[in-house]
Amino acid sequence: MCTNISPTLEIKNGILVIPKGKSFDEPINLELKEDKLKVKVESGAIAEVICNIKSKECEIEVEVEGEAKIHWKNISSGDTANHSVVSHISGDNSESNIDWIFHAKDSSKYNFYAKNIFDSKNCSGNIKVRGVSEDSSYAKFDGMIEVTEKGSGTQAYLSLDSFMLDPTAKIDAVPALEIRNDNVRASHSASVTNINKEDLFYFASRGVDEEEAKKNIVEGFLVY
Repeated sequence: MCTNISPTLEIKNGILVIPKGKSFDEPINLELKEDKLKVKVESGAIAEVICNIKSKECEIEVEVEGEAKIHWKNISSGDTANHSVVSHISGDNSESNIDWIFHAKDSSKYNFYAKNIFDSKNCSGNIKVRGVSEDSSYAKFDGMIEVTEKGSGTQAYLSLDSFMLDPTAKIDAVPALEIRNDNVRASHSASVTNINKEDLFYFASRGVDEEEAKKNIVEGFLVY
């Protein structure tokens, strides 16, 4: 199910527990081949997880307890992908950040969903998505920030940024907010950009052909 996971951690019955008060200096690397994973970030724990999703269908549920911090980084690939991450921030003074990158090629079809649910006081978290679509591929990304009645003091941001390399490629980015408390700071943005001919000309003027130029542009865009 996973590789390069910290020797102090293990997944039991589809559940990964980040222990209470534990702070990880290095990222936890997962190669996820299953279709479901539950993650419990216990009180006071601090961790960064880099998750390379290999399965076509995958649902990740994260619960973040009080005073805990999780930075979840998804990498999605393959011909077809239907992936989701929902993080429920259930304890006060907690933080949940979700980063996601994808690169859709050929005729691949991607459908992604990310959500932060703020259900406690004085919590924060961002969702940042960067994706590229080329050839005749299609990608849709839905992002959501939900703040419940208990989420006073929440600070949250959602950004969906995407890049289309070919006129036959398509990306839909759909950000949304659901706010049920007045004492919050939450916002979102979305952008779908076509490759800039001026950028290609810049590379060409320095002897870089179009394919190599596109590769450089994509690599720079997808950097966390």
